[in-house]
Amino acid sequence: RFQGMSAESFVDAWEQVAAALHELAEVARQVPALLFPVGIELYHWFFFRWREGKMIPELDEVSLTAAADLIFHSVLAEKACHSFDGDARASLERFLLTGCDYRWTHLVMVEAELGRELAHRRDSMDLAVEMLRRSKEHTAAMLQMPYFSGRSWKSPYDINYNEEIYPSPGPVWPRSSMPLVHWLEDHFPTFRAELDAVRKQPGLFDVLHSLERNAEGQDHAPEEDWTVVELADTREEEPWKQHICEHVPRSCELLRSRPEFQCDHAAAYLNRMRPGARIKPHLGGPPRLVAHLGLVVPDDNIELYVGSATLRWETGKAHVIDDTYVHSVQHYGTQGVGEERYILHMLICHPCEPSQRALYEESPGIRCS
Repeated sequence: RFQGMSAESFVDAWEQVAAALHELAEVARQVPALLFPVGIELYHWFFFRWREGKMIPELDEVSLTAAADLIFHSVLAEKACHSFDGDARASLERFLLTGCDYRWTHLVMVEAELGRELAHRRDSMDLAVEMLRRSKEHTAAMLQMPYFSGRSWKSPYDINYNEEIYPSPGPVWPRSSMPLVHWLEDHFPTFRAELDAVRKQPGLFDVLHSLERNAEGQDHAPEEDWTVVELADTREEEPWKQHICEHVPRSCELLRSRPEFQCDHAAAYLNRMRPGARIKPHLGGPPRLVAHLGLVVPDDNIELYVGSATLRWETGKAHVIDDTYVHSVQHYGTQGVGEERYILHMLICHPCEPSQRALYEESPGIRCS
């Protein structure tokens, strides 16, 4: 909510924004240049329903159906996305410059996730079947495009952006290949102790969150039930957040010492998730991997979906995933009841980047060419 705006004013303003975007969706059908941007904004902001100015963790199938339709027509409207002339290099350049790779991958993701969600809850089954059919059909069409034709993908859950640059062993990287996994588990007591010290001070976690809060799309719901405290982001002018690291000094010192953070696209966060919260399906940007260390993980059913894999966190245990696959999270606990989940969430350099390869020379299962 905007600072200084009353709840009633925010609800009125947001309802106007939502109505305007849906009106723009109708305009976009007559203006091809608007098809993709409007479709993707419907996905960004209306994956979940809004009720009285608040996001609720329920799929907005009307908005997502419109998003899928607009993105599909954006592919049809952009010749570079589906037709290639005799100049292969020029055709590939046009394909990438017009974002055709992004259009195709988001089209089949939105269709697959909408269909799967509706089928899972046995709601609007005709729409569920239609979306799953379209996703399968459009995935096959996508893989006929020269840019994608060399991939071994068979479904939307095989798609990953890291594979545009390096080979992929799958959505979950083998523990034996990642030195960071065992190092994180060895230092779990330190990370947990400093998190506990923050949690003992009422409201401090939320204050630290607000110090480095970034603008973002509607990637989770409810808004206040998924919160991060940013320790570092090497993409930013201040890579390590000193005013936050003062509260968890040893954690920052340990992470800063690791070679996996020695690139310009690494980051580290303390992450809190409350019962009932969801993170929508999305694709991360390459080149990177994601490491998690469970810090406080309750017995509630909390699932992380990455590509075709399903994972569950454990206190004191770490894993490494490729978040450039379609991934999402759901905390199946009852909202307002039960315990919060805390993890250490890290974006790390990809093992195949030149600066990282020496670290993995003795690691099995890592292939960079």
